[in-house]
Amino acid sequence: MLNIIKVSFEHIDKIISLRLALLKELGELNSPEDELLMETSTRDYLQKALSNNEFISYMAEMNGEPVSISGMVLFKRPPYLENLQGIEA
Repeated sequence: MLNIIKVSFEHIDKIISLRLALLKELGELNSPEDELLMETSTRDYLQKALSNNEFISYMAEMNGEPVSISGMVLFKRPPYLENLQGIEA
């Protein structure tokens, strides 16, 4: 059964696992040191970005295992006429 859930702090390990798998598949991680650096950096980023709602993500799970994830990064820039709040994604 496919289940879609909004990501929270309790899902950080699953997010990191999916991200590392993607980067390995793309050939972007060339050593255990690269993998550890990416894991640590991603964990630090997610802890901050999830806590201040800069990163919003949903994850698809099948039988309790993550199979896919989506994410949107929100950021604020100076206002302009078409976007007076300056919030973009």
